[in-house]
Amino acid sequence: MLIFIFLVPGFVFGKNLVPPQDKKNLELAKYYIIEGLLEKANFYLNELSLNKYIQSKNNFYKSNINFIQENFIGSIKNLNRLKASEKNSKIDQCALFFINKFKINEDYTSAFNKCKVFNNDFKNKSFLFTNILNYKNQKYDLVQENLAKKSKELNDFYELKKWLKLVLLTKNEEFILDYLAFIPGKFYKYRSIRELLATIFFRLRDFKKASKLSINLKSKNSENILGNISIEKKDFQNAYGHFLYSNKKSPTSINSLKKLIPLSWILKKFKDGIIFVKNFKNLTKRENVITSAFHLKNKNYAQGYQSLMKQQNLVAADPDLINLILGLNFAIRLERKKEVKKYALELCKNGNSFGCEITRFITIFKEMSGFAQKEYSPKNLDYRDIIKSKPERLNEKIRISQRDIEIIDEQVLFKKKSRIEK
Repeated sequence: MLIFIFLVPGFVFGKNLVPPQDKKNLELAKYYIIEGLLEKANFYLNELSLNKYIQSKNNFYKSNINFIQENFIGSIKNLNRLKASEKNSKIDQCALFFINKFKINEDYTSAFNKCKVFNNDFKNKSFLFTNILNYKNQKYDLVQENLAKKSKELNDFYELKKWLKLVLLTKNEEFILDYLAFIPGKFYKYRSIRELLATIFFRLRDFKKASKLSINLKSKNSENILGNISIEKKDFQNAYGHFLYSNKKSPTSINSLKKLIPLSWILKKFKDGIIFVKNFKNLTKRENVITSAFHLKNKNYAQGYQSLMKQQNLVAADPDLINLILGLNFAIRLERKKEVKKYALELCKNGNSFGCEITRFITIFKEMSGFAQKEYSPKNLDYRDIIKSKPERLNEKIRISQRDIEIIDEQVLFKKKSRIEK
């Protein structure tokens, strides 16, 4: 899946005088946002002065970063720090505010209408957002009709990008296949266009065309596409390489980390998996659980248990089942008897058969232990006493003589032979 950065603004000077160092930091932050190097972008944004104009730029850029990281609430909070007039009048900020509301499914129609009222430019350039709303309102035929009309206006680079994004957002990949012929050949040299087209062909499961469009681009998105193709072909080692390259290009890339974590598990690269989980900032609530699972596989039991104990819902009134399963595994290996009993009982209450079996065995052994202490007290025997003691002769009353047994054996043998001869 491609990450869409909807609009990153240019710098507005004039009345607002920007100090040279702030200007440089903003330019670097913008560059790193576009490249997906979000940690570096944040570094330069944190170096900005407290000038009100500069801080408004800072909030907008951080809103973009939060949006890319799928932290839509955080993105809205950044936008809310801007003046109302700025939020509603500038097309880039208004568009970002609308798409955040759309993503969290909250009052997005109202946000869209406000943008149209306050901004004439938004009204004229709202092809993408208007049709996203149409799609959300299940007006699928209208979306396809608008895509067909727009296919005759694909000579503009930015209009083409919006058109391709709408295709992906509204899942109309198959519908527009015949219209791809209208795309001028000159646009195939652009990385972003090739990435969008490769994603379309990947969804259509035309892996040959998707690979051809992605190969040699060496961007994080193209490597993610090639990695996904390798997964579809069950070539996990090759997929791991593509996603690893993508992650090196963009260490905070959510898409690459989402794939690297399960791939490192499949390929038994448990040490790498622990690192990927720690870098997976968007899964901080689950981070300790996943890290613990990797530690378990890597036989780092004490470290894994310590990591798991940081997860509060392990000791909460109603903990997650996965936490209890991991907790029980660690407790058994670390020989923590009280914890074994506690986690096994909780798992059994939640209908987990493994937990019930452990609880049953604990109960049986406890009962046996109690019975042994009360009913049976073994003598303290020394092996030397056994060796020195003389064996007693066994006296047994003979009921059948040996000769009688031999006669019976001869008769049985004779009968078997006679049958064979017949």
